[in-house]
Amino acid sequence: MNNTIVRDFFKNAIEECKKSVICKIPYSKTNPIIEIQEEAFYDWESCEYVVIPPTVHKIAPNAFHWDKIKLIISETPLPKEYKGIVLPYSEYSQAILNMLQQMETVDRKIDIHSEDLNRRREEINNHINEILQAMAEKEQDLTGKEQDLQELVQKLNVVLEQSQGLSDTLLNQIEKETSDRIQTTLKVLDEHDQKVKDQIKTIEMTARQGTASMEEAYHQAQKGIEHLTDETIRRVTKTIQEKQREAKEIKQKLSDMLDQLSVREEELTEAVVDRAVDRVREENPYKNINIYINNVIQGTAHRKLVHKSFESVVKILGLHLHPLLVGPAGCGKNVMLEQASEALGLKFHYVNDVTEEHKVMGFVDANGKFQKTQFFQAFTEGGLMMIDEIDNSHPSALLAINAALGTGFNQYLAFPDGKLYPCHKDFYCAAAANTYGTGSDMIYCGRSALDGASLNRFVPIFIDYDRDLEEHLVRNTKILPLYWQVRSSIQKNKIRHVISTRNIVNADKMISSDNFSTGQIFDMTIIQSLTDDDLRIILNDIVKGPSDPVISSFINYLQTNKGISYKEYSENNYSQGRQKTYSSGYGYSPYSEDY
Repeated sequence: MNNTIVRDFFKNAIEECKKSVICKIPYSKTNPIIEIQEEAFYDWESCEYVVIPPTVHKIAPNAFHWDKIKLIISETPLPKEYKGIVLPYSEYSQAILNMLQQMETVDRKIDIHSEDLNRRREEINNHINEILQAMAEKEQDLTGKEQDLQELVQKLNVVLEQSQGLSDTLLNQIEKETSDRIQTTLKVLDEHDQKVKDQIKTIEMTARQGTASMEEAYHQAQKGIEHLTDETIRRVTKTIQEKQREAKEIKQKLSDMLDQLSVREEELTEAVVDRAVDRVREENPYKNINIYINNVIQGTAHRKLVHKSFESVVKILGLHLHPLLVGPAGCGKNVMLEQASEALGLKFHYVNDVTEEHKVMGFVDANGKFQKTQFFQAFTEGGLMMIDEIDNSHPSALLAINAALGTGFNQYLAFPDGKLYPCHKDFYCAAAANTYGTGSDMIYCGRSALDGASLNRFVPIFIDYDRDLEEHLVRNTKILPLYWQVRSSIQKNKIRHVISTRNIVNADKMISSDNFSTGQIFDMTIIQSLTDDDLRIILNDIVKGPSDPVISSFINYLQTNKGISYKEYSENNYSQGRQKTYSSGYGYSPYSEDY
């Protein structure tokens, strides 16, 4: 029916229209609508706002569900049943209508996303429960394997005790046999000597009774006997020497056997420890676990010495998310990502401060050859891509890789050679920064503010200085209290200076080399660019701390060589001077009071 609103006017879209809170009657100059019939919109229970063009002159009393309508834009007289707000048909009223439509769209999106978020939250909770159950099972398995190891060690101790007993028995037997042989030889020698003496007595008796011829015979016999005696002594002496040499050789062989048993004992111990270490590494490759035998530590199972935040970084990468390591200079961010790539079995790729798009996307040179980049290789072949000093990069250059970091390995990316490349399933990306990408601060004043779309691709993880790691990195741990107290004073007073792990390691190397004086080490690893006022503040803080020989040496150096005394420090005056410095436009790092 022309010029009349009925349900058939909206035709096939009527069910979709009924879901809307806004009912807008079409406006047409060529075919205007002049009447709205009974119950035309009565069952549109979601309708809260109605727009009626000026061409409509008549509205039936039951055309709408009047008590549910909040606002009507119309110049047509309305039935007395309607008690709500009426606005004239104008551009202002149309703007209000548009705002209401946008609010409805936002509400729908919020409802949809709320359902998605609840579903995602439930999936994450289920996944966390599965991980916790798996960790409990692994812990139980490790306990059983530790018991097996203890049993193996006990068996090894029994074998070693048996070996020691066998060695003692063998040595005693050899010594007894050698002693018996010597005693037998000496006995034979005594018997032979006695026979010679008896023969001499017989000859003497014959000489006394005989004649001159007998005397001559005596002399000849005596010569024979002397020859016989010398030969016998020589033969017996040779026999004794041979037996002594044999005994010495036997003792040497026995000593060698004992040395071999000792070496074998050490080899068996090392083999047991190595096997235990390998087993522990297989089950828990990123923890330091001590191996004990007879309550004595024999080895430690670890891949490499790692930062306390290393496990969190690996877990984030394991979820195929992109961690952003935010922390002060020299706290170990680069080393941590290199160790993470090794732990995950990935090739490590690196780029720093992306100032231009071609540093990540590559370019086609004058010869028409596409020059590939580290990012291209990681994206197409797999690996961990590290973008170092991302907060020193140009925001527009980073936008080129936003598509690659959207949802992980189901992405495609077009490179300057004109081809579309799919993302490799083992592509991982991480970044390191000194700030959270919101711009410069008091210490890192050259940093840029990054685009929100780029920052949203990363999961920020704050990386602090790890004191336990620093204790393991240096030989001379006595220097640590000084550097830690100086660092704390710098952070507390927001002094524009950095005492990093790198400073401590450098100081330790200088001390080990014996090529630098104490003052030179203080100058090059602590004082550096600090002003006299900054040093007075630091000195005032560390003199209040615990007494320490290295700290006392530093205090004495400042007072004697630099002419700086904490007594000259005036907290009120100096704090006013620093307040002016902070109000000059610099911010300060969000982690300056925490690390």
